[in-house]
Order: sequence, then C-alpha cells, then structure tokens
Amino acid sequence: MKKAMAKELRKVASELPIIMRSSKEIHFVKGAELIEQGITTVQNPDWKEGDPEVFKELPVDPTKEYVQPIPVQIAMNHHRKLKKVVKSHGLTGVLAYCDAVVKAAGDSDVEVSAHLSR
Repeated sequence: MKKAMAKELRKVASELPIIMRSSKEIHFVKGAELIEQGITTVQNPDWKEGDPEVFKELPVDPTKEYVQPIPVQIAMNHHRKLKKVVKSHGLTGVLAYCDAVVKAAGDSDVEVSAHLSR
C-alpha cells in the first residue's frame, strides 16, 4: 500500500463515527474473591462430553487463582479494517464499509466519499 493511500485511509478512518464492540478481558482472581461474589462452583477444565454430570463443576478453592472473563466495550479500529478492505475489495469496498459504519451509527452528517474521489 502506498503512503498516499495509507494517509487517505487514516483521514477517512478519523472521520468515521466511533462504534463500540463487545469483548472480554481476562482477569485473575483468588478463589476467596469468587466466594465473596457468591460464586461457589467453577467449571471443571478436564470435563469432557460423555463424562458424568457430577464432575462438570468443582467447588471453589479459596487459595487458588481462577480466570474470570470480564465483559468490556472496545472502540473499533476503523483504520485497520479499512486497510484489510482495500486489499480485498478496493475502493468500492471502502465505500461500502464506510456506508455500513455510518448506517450502523445512525449518523447521517458524515461525508466520506469526498476523500475517496481521487
């Protein structure tokens, strides 16, 4: 990708509305913290389909650390997405992506096609 095209994509990406997406962060917590939160059992990582249901969950050990996924909202990186779209679909893909983002955000004030007319 040439510098001029990358610069234009950065400019277009900066004008697009911010769209948040759901993701999960991994946090390590002690078993005692889980018990305080009211969680008394955790899923057994060694349990496989076909094993007895009794062994599917294990009691929380207060001294052990556990992984707890926390839901978070992250802003989409439009520049990264636009670079991928240009490589696979060219400028028509960029326009389609921009239209989809603007429509999803419900923001009709954004004018993107003026930058891509070259």
